[in-house]
Amino acid sequence: MNRKIIILSSVHRWDDTRIFEKEAKSLAKKFNVELHAIGDFDEMEIDGIRVFGHERGSRLFPIKLWIIYFKVALSARESIIHFHDPDLVLLGLILKIFGKTVIYDVHEDVSSQILDKSWIPTIIRKPISWLYNLFEKFCSSYFDTVIVVTEHIKKHFKEENTIIIHNYPRLEGFPLKTYEQNSDSPFRVIYVGLISAERGIFEIIEASKLIGKSPSIEINIIGSFASKIIEEDFYHRISESNASINYLGSLKYKDAMNLLYNSDAGLVCFHPRPNHIKALPNKIFEYMRAGLPIVSSNFSLWKKIILDNNCGLTIDPLSPEEIAGAIKNLAANRETANALGSNGRRLVEKYYNWENEEEKLYDLYEKLIDC
Repeated sequence: MNRKIIILSSVHRWDDTRIFEKEAKSLAKKFNVELHAIGDFDEMEIDGIRVFGHERGSRLFPIKLWIIYFKVALSARESIIHFHDPDLVLLGLILKIFGKTVIYDVHEDVSSQILDKSWIPTIIRKPISWLYNLFEKFCSSYFDTVIVVTEHIKKHFKEENTIIIHNYPRLEGFPLKTYEQNSDSPFRVIYVGLISAERGIFEIIEASKLIGKSPSIEINIIGSFASKIIEEDFYHRISESNASINYLGSLKYKDAMNLLYNSDAGLVCFHPRPNHIKALPNKIFEYMRAGLPIVSSNFSLWKKIILDNNCGLTIDPLSPEEIAGAIKNLAANRETANALGSNGRRLVEKYYNWENEEEKLYDLYEKLIDC
């Protein structure tokens, strides 16, 4: 078990939740792990992992990073290469040709995402999506393993070399929530994640206007803006309203998670886009881990988890009226809200936790090392 594991990402920051907090930390308990990802430093060691920081390259062709990562991979004999981003697929195939053991970790349905890319002319989105899907399938058929996060994404790849390792949150270090019994305190609703139109930020603002300034309800937003235009539009809209909505900044993961424990409900109001409908955002399970009832989009996959398990409410994400109504409903019925949150926490403790997924990761690596 002395083979080195080299984790590569050309897009994600080194401290990405799935890559560092889950996979790298788990693997470091048993193996020698080296992580190369985006970071403004050269090298450091943290939690037994050697981490190398790199500048982010071009969106489509990060050639400088390809060269660096190619040299890193070839210089480490008997290593397993575990890469995370679609722009590294070609590099992964080249490394496979050079005899490396290669794992491709797929977080998103990229071919569906392409259909929503505003910077790609509409007329060529479908052909590009089709071509990328073909390219990804071809390259991935040669990899030792493809890891995916959902059943839907798994359908894009060969059954025999594809496994699902869900992006569920860690339980370790996140205790049971203590529910607020004081009904006079504000009912705090939170959204954590990328702030964009497609993820429903403007409907959330409109919902907050319908709720109005109220000492009994406040909405807190945490995350980074998808663009400068979104940021300017966000501040313009909240400045001209009487909404009780606060932007708390882009926080470190642990700080953001700690704020969940001081909240009473979580929002996931993604628009019905192709890459959203079949996805399972990690924030759903992070809210559940924190014991928060969820107000989510009414996609069938999400309803199956949230409504069937009685841990939240679902709404039309394009309707500020429904979002506002769900928030007011929970705020007016705190005991019910707390019960929904408790149901979600129990589900995470039993099923939706990283500790269960970690065992799948260990099994995979032990099989690859024994080959």
